Amino acid sequence: MLTSLSAILLATAASAAEPKFYIGSNIGSMSRMFDTGSDIAINMLAKSLFVGIKFDSLRFEIDPTISYSKNAQGDDINKIKTTNTDFGLAGTVYYDLPKSGFMTPFVGVSAGVKMFGEKTDVPGMGVTRDDDGIGYSVGVQGGISLSASESWNFDIALAVGYVSSTIKDKLGVNPMDVDTTIATDVSMKLRYTF
Repeated sequence: MLTSLSAILLATAASAAEPKFYIGSNIGSMSRMFDTGSDIAINMLAKSLFVGIKFDSLRFEIDPTISYSKNAQGDDINKIKTTNTDFGLAGTVYYDLPKSGFMTPFVGVSAGVKMFGEKTDVPGMGVTRDDDGIGYSVGVQGGISLSASESWNFDIALAVGYVSSTIKDKLGVNPMDVDTTIATDVSMKLRYTF
């Protein structure tokens, strides 16, 4: 009897610990507020492909991301044109809360690195500045996962985080510490689990 119970418990534990791999695609809208002495807000479109592994309620995910935005401010003479391109690599741990129907709430924490690129043109003044930089990011997020089947899931998430970096122009002059006091990201993900 005891042997049978032990075998059942071991089989259950082995089944519960069996990892499941998944892949997916993400698209989202990112908003960052920079603290550079005066606040600068930038809204960006973010896209990525990601891979992950799932153990019961825990998921571990690697997410390389590219973000892009293009803005113009001012009149025709003093117009300022700014193009931002960011590359990031983040690792995220998710915890899936109890499922309700076809919806599964989840929470997560993430950390990663980002490479920033920014080009600023002021055509009326003949000024062009080309900057780049690198920094780190940490954040928390929450959302819901909608299950279409055992393999297909659609995730909607809101993330809030902090990004710190130093940006300088490519000539190596005028270094500027840039602390993103807050970064928010609303994303939609499509996941396929093997």
